[in-house]
Amino acid sequence: MKNNEEARDRFYKEVGIHLAREGFSVMKPQNGLLPIEWNGASLCRITAGGGAQFRRDELEPEGAGDAFQLAKALGMGTVRIRQGIAKHLSPSCDAETPAHTVDSLSELLDIL
Repeated sequence: MKNNEEARDRFYKEVGIHLAREGFSVMKPQNGLLPIEWNGASLCRITAGGGAQFRRDELEPEGAGDAFQLAKALGMGTVRIRQGIAKHLSPSCDAETPAHTVDSLSELLDIL
């Protein structure tokens, strides 16, 4: 279980970097989710699988729906990048069961 938590924390750190570059505020993980703020207000929570959860009222401000879609795309994009790295390292395996586990681009660069 500790390995899962460590992998989740590394994922949240990585996706948080992408989100911050796009102007989102990334909060500390809470209840296994990564809270995201936009324009000083709560927008959504990124899941360990790259999805996003929201409350209806979070998407009411003008532009919040588009911001949510971007945050969600960044979460899923980070998952796809990780799957691509794993597949590249072990082409005989599918991305769901890689022979080598690489949890971030920086970790891949360390290997290469």
